[in-house]
Amino acid sequence: MKKKYTKQESKLIQKSITSYFEQIEKSANVENKYPQDENFDDRKVYTNILQKIVLEKRSTAIRTVLKIAASVILVSSITLSVYYFNKQQWSINSKSLLVEQSAPRGKVIQVVLMDGTTVMLNSGSKLSYPKVFKHDVRHVSLEGEAYFKVAHDTKRPFIIQTDKINTQVLGTSFNISAYPENEDILVTVLTGKVGVYQQDESLKDQTCFITRNQQVVYKKDKGILSKTEHTVDASALIAWVNGRMIYNNRLLAEVILDIERHYDVHVLMTDKLKSCRITVDFEGDSLEKILKVLTKLVDGKLQYRNGVYQLSGKGC
Repeated sequence: MKKKYTKQESKLIQKSITSYFEQIEKSANVENKYPQDENFDDRKVYTNILQKIVLEKRSTAIRTVLKIAASVILVSSITLSVYYFNKQQWSINSKSLLVEQSAPRGKVIQVVLMDGTTVMLNSGSKLSYPKVFKHDVRHVSLEGEAYFKVAHDTKRPFIIQTDKINTQVLGTSFNISAYPENEDILVTVLTGKVGVYQQDESLKDQTCFITRNQQVVYKKDKGILSKTEHTVDASALIAWVNGRMIYNNRLLAEVILDIERHYDVHVLMTDKLKSCRITVDFEGDSLEKILKVLTKLVDGKLQYRNGVYQLSGKGC
């Protein structure tokens, strides 16, 4: 036969259980973990319950009430432990979960981050970022080239890691070219202000700040970061976003690498031609036309064999 309890007994049980959870809240950091065993005195809680329950009831009734109260506390304790554990695990997983977006050769893709930042990812590039940004910083990693239009947030700086340098902003638009096969990393600002610094702790105080139409160059082979003395045409450097390829005094070797990624082809050329500098503007042109123009500019010879283009010449 089930035992029925008075309203007073029920209230006392509920009050005791509530008191138990209050002790947990005071002795543990609920944001991080469930309290350790040494912080919880089971005997003390049991004694508190015993003292609060009306003693004039028959001893058998009291024992039954205590058993139920203890059972409720035990079940609640286990449930709370599981909750805190799961919460902690979710927190760790949500912070460590990275999303990776890649633009295949021959394609340009757009990525919109959770904060509203827009990223145009150039061919053969990869962007990695957390699914959920931290409360105090927005951190992403780039391999390749991308045009960023960062959503303004004064409380959370936006940091892009590329090889051995970081680019930090609060809200602006700029381009980063950091392909592994290129000799240099280029950071060019279209609007706003950008800070670029090396990841080496001893060199972080040597930050280069640049604004509209200014550029920072990182020489990979020498580990040197510097601001260019002359201004640049930032709009021309990000023309690839709209399908244009504009080069102003660029090495032919770098131009060829761009063409390979953009058209997903393979182009071989003699070493003598790699140091030639090219100034040219392509917009919507076919691969064949572009290669013919480049061949003429360096006074070279173009051949196509076994699916590979070969560019040769005496050099510049």
